[in-house]
Amino acid sequence: MTRLYKPAFIFLVVTLPQVVLLAILSRIYTIINTELSRESILTWQLLASYLIIALSVYSIYGIYSVIKKREVHTYLAVSIAFIYSLFIALFMFNQRELIPSAIPNWMLFGISPVATLLTLTMPALLYSLIITVHWLSKKYCVDNLSKEVGILIGIPVGWYILFHFAAAIDTSISFAPIFEKLVYFLFIASAVVFFFLLVRIIYHLLSKKVEAWQKYFSWIVIIGSISGLALNEALGNIFGDFSHWGYYLLAFITGLIVGIPAEKYPKYKLLIFFTKGLTFAYSLYFFLVFLPYLPLSIIGVVFMGFGLLMLIPLLLMALHVKALLHDYNFLKNQYNKPLLMGIFIIGLLIIPTTVVASVSKDKYHIDNALSHVYQRSYGDSTGKDINIEGIKRVLKNIKDQSMDNRDFFSTNKKTPFISNFYNSYVLDGLTLSMDKISYMEAIFFGNHYENLNDSSFVNGNPTILLEAPSSETYFDEEEGTYKSWIHLELTNTADFQNEYITYFHLPEGSYISDYYLYVFEEKKYGLMADKRAANWIYNQIRAIRRDPGILTYVGDNTIEFKVFPFAPKEKRRTGIEITHKAPITIEIDNRQLKLKDVLKNNRVVDSGEIEGVAYITKEEKSKLNGVVREAEYYFILDHSQNSKGNSKNYISRVKNFIEEKGIEDRLGEIIAANYQEEVLSYKANWEEELEKQDYKGGFYVDYTIKRVLYDHYVNHKKTLPVFVVVTDEINNIILQNDFDRYEFISPEGLSYFHLNGDGNMVEYSLIDKTKEPQIVEDVSRMTVLEWEDNEGKSYYLPDNHEDSIVITDFVMNGEEIIEGSKWQRGLMLKSLYRRSLLQPEKAFEASLNIVKESIKGRVMSPLTSFIVLETEAQEKTMLEKQKQLLSATKPLDLDSDNFTQMNEPNIMILLMILSIILISRRFYQLKIKQ
Repeated sequence: MTRLYKPAFIFLVVTLPQVVLLAILSRIYTIINTELSRESILTWQLLASYLIIALSVYSIYGIYSVIKKREVHTYLAVSIAFIYSLFIALFMFNQRELIPSAIPNWMLFGISPVATLLTLTMPALLYSLIITVHWLSKKYCVDNLSKEVGILIGIPVGWYILFHFAAAIDTSISFAPIFEKLVYFLFIASAVVFFFLLVRIIYHLLSKKVEAWQKYFSWIVIIGSISGLALNEALGNIFGDFSHWGYYLLAFITGLIVGIPAEKYPKYKLLIFFTKGLTFAYSLYFFLVFLPYLPLSIIGVVFMGFGLLMLIPLLLMALHVKALLHDYNFLKNQYNKPLLMGIFIIGLLIIPTTVVASVSKDKYHIDNALSHVYQRSYGDSTGKDINIEGIKRVLKNIKDQSMDNRDFFSTNKKTPFISNFYNSYVLDGLTLSMDKISYMEAIFFGNHYENLNDSSFVNGNPTILLEAPSSETYFDEEEGTYKSWIHLELTNTADFQNEYITYFHLPEGSYISDYYLYVFEEKKYGLMADKRAANWIYNQIRAIRRDPGILTYVGDNTIEFKVFPFAPKEKRRTGIEITHKAPITIEIDNRQLKLKDVLKNNRVVDSGEIEGVAYITKEEKSKLNGVVREAEYYFILDHSQNSKGNSKNYISRVKNFIEEKGIEDRLGEIIAANYQEEVLSYKANWEEELEKQDYKGGFYVDYTIKRVLYDHYVNHKKTLPVFVVVTDEINNIILQNDFDRYEFISPEGLSYFHLNGDGNMVEYSLIDKTKEPQIVEDVSRMTVLEWEDNEGKSYYLPDNHEDSIVITDFVMNGEEIIEGSKWQRGLMLKSLYRRSLLQPEKAFEASLNIVKESIKGRVMSPLTSFIVLETEAQEKTMLEKQKQLLSATKPLDLDSDNFTQMNEPNIMILLMILSIILISRRFYQLKIKQ
């Protein structure tokens, strides 16, 4: 015990936790301060000053004691208990001022101020109580603690009586408001006294009644731990998911081993000591998990003794420390101290190392899976090292971590600390959307996949009318481009709150360069941000009915425009600036707006020197020759686990089709596709090679089609790729809804053809999912325009009376600097985005650069959005999310709970606190009635 008087413990239990607490609270305050009243800000400042002064005083004392080689004074320990108990009471009493109810949880990044405060303050309080108990026990030796036991029992009984008294109290009584304010302070004070007495009793028994703790306490801990784990599981894992059998096994082993002194079994003394070191990680973990809940155990005792089980981790920790010290003192006379410390440390690290190794393995598997699916080079013939069982485990874990536990009957799947570490390490603090999880489950396990991202766009909202849209266009002589403002006035004709959503086509070579929305009477201009962060904050704000508006690319040149909210019959004004090279026409909600400068009707042709990009105007395109490309067939055969045994049938189908159509000289590849692909040439014995391939995973066609498109574009092939899919279950085909972004490769359109069991060829559109499949006799081939660069390389453009962009340089390093006018920036951003589609292995570097340059140049790109937010706090929150997204190197997503660090107690825990807060709640209810 004398070791606890060393000043180093001040830094461990006071300085370090309080610095972390200050950092977390500072982060919260930095985000929400603009949402706070003057009184709330003053409360924050006063409590922060209190905390900083206390931290400074104790830290300086610790430094002074280290220098002077003095032990911690007992009175200082007593002062720690008083100072931090008072701070907790003040924080709880002013919680409504500090975090008003209008502040949504997502603005706090999932951090619970109360849980954080208790977690980081309890070490100081517990340390203070232990020092005080030790000092009093030495100064006042007693053999009978019956008084302490009586008071210990009396505290929860007293709260039970107080609850019934408060329920009947009339708030008109003069002392009622004072009593109401004293509730928080009474609870904190009684909690400190309760734990002081509890620590004193445990210390007394462990010091004076050695036989008792050896014989009885270990069994109390075993029964209490297993009962607590079982009760927690029965109540839906309210404290966390400890349902794995390993927790029960460790509970039994730990409880058993702490009751076995090493000297009792000399032959196994080192093994016993090692096992105690190993299981100490278990005791320490549960001690830390339940540390912030210890004050609630007082109320839990009232609830049928439930709180007694919450005290088991505290008792186990005390027993374990006592047992380790006892064995160490016994063994140090027989072995040198470094050996004993080495044995203890090795044992202590086994469980944490096992957890870290398991988590690291999951990270390896998910990184490989994500790279294989989303960041695989089109020149990679094999893909990543895939471990199916490993991927299955990690996806299950991610789904468990992502579960929302918002309804009463849901089971919590998160494990305190471990889940947070898992999420931070494996997913960089982000998450995977359910669509991506389902997509990968389909690819690797053969599950059915139904794309949750609808690619069909319906214009307008029939209950919100676009009234009198107007535009103004001028020619910017300095930049050499047109700039047009479109002004929209929108009216909600409905008698309910509404949201405006519409989609419009942006002609090639036109870029959105500004945006505004009137919020009340203030004209607010949009922020440019990563579109994932912008859409996340839009959805969060929409849930609390504030004032966001957003513009986002949802297709190659398709823009989604949303404004929320519209009160019944409300009118709102908004506007969009478009930078373009020539007069254009924009259609929004079936209203056409011609954007041109009446003073300048001539065409601006010069696009400036932009390396790697060719901008072909519609006037230039009109001079190009039209061509009809010859079809080149690619047969993609289903080799998924769901098609096992069908290869002979599929081979027969392919051979018959080739013979009937006479296309032997127009064959590209024959591909056996599952989560990998085996590419075969149409030559002798190709059938035998095909039958040797394994059936596994799902029918993953997406990568194969994009690889072929890439090959045709970068190698300037003059043929049109035609994809013939051979399967009995066309619904098992795995594709994403993003092929409109690849139309620049195949201007004829993008389709695939299902060669079914009847020998018919059924055409499916890869772009328009609303288009009904139809049986076709042959592949229709449209006329396209052929353009050649200076080196004679061919590129094919749509004959659509619009300008076109050609990517002539596919090399990308992710550090391209974009300069010039806004239009030139927009053109370069679009070209970089298309290059990233051709090089998915460089998607991270490219997306980071595109977002950065888009924000810098204030020109919207396919990866950014313009968004108007109502408050500065919302803007700060979005920028924090953006920072997190851009630091990730994998295609991860945002989720409403992905910043969770210290959660609020679950609903059942809140019920335990009810006996405290009902007192205050009753007062407020009666006041409202009066």
